[in-house]
Amino acid sequence: MRRHGFIASARCLTLGLMLAWGGHATAADIHYRFITVAGNNMFYREAGDPHKPTILLLHGFPSSSHMFRDLIPELSPFFHVLAPNYLGMGNSAVPTAAALTRLTFDALGQSMEELVRELGIKSAVIYMQDFGGPVGMRLATRNPQWVRGMVIQNTPITLDGWEPVRLKAIQANVGPQTPEKRSAAEARVVLATDLFLYQHGARNPDGLNPDAWANDAFALSDPEKRRAMTDL
Repeated sequence: MRRHGFIASARCLTLGLMLAWGGHATAADIHYRFITVAGNNMFYREAGDPHKPTILLLHGFPSSSHMFRDLIPELSPFFHVLAPNYLGMGNSAVPTAAALTRLTFDALGQSMEELVRELGIKSAVIYMQDFGGPVGMRLATRNPQWVRGMVIQNTPITLDGWEPVRLKAIQANVGPQTPEKRSAAEARVVLATDLFLYQHGARNPDGLNPDAWANDAFALSDPEKRRAMTDL
């Protein structure tokens, strides 16, 4: 997912949701919290009135809920907004519980289930971008009663959604992990990949905020978080 595309699409989403629920956006008071899930410390951003419909914002790679920093104030007058960081990414802890020492999307889906239960959320609109797709769809298919709606942005939810050449490359990684496969994955979990996602094809490079990839670079510089992202 290219981040500049996310910004434009996010504005369209905000307008659509405003029309659906009515009202005018104002600056939000965003709270920065931690919660224990699967025995590990998970960070999340929260804004808006808990009595309003909840929207769960699921971020991409190698970012965090920081990518929603401009969207959250736009949504918070109309929604109870939750934007967690996956375990092993952003400000969340790298898993230490034995069952999660090697991260999988199943494990992240389970951690989202625990977050929703712990916070007493009865239903939510699930917003999925990039890594948010395999996380959010696991949450939705295992708990359809929680799903108030879905926003699916730049993430495939079936094999039909993949560009064929890229799909073939991904399917080549199926099966037992090998040193060669691990090395190839590690080579992609670097700041150069992050910069490509932000900058490639940007129509207005001067409009890109470098604080965004500086935030990602902090997580990528942590060997344990880089290991966790490589697992995924």
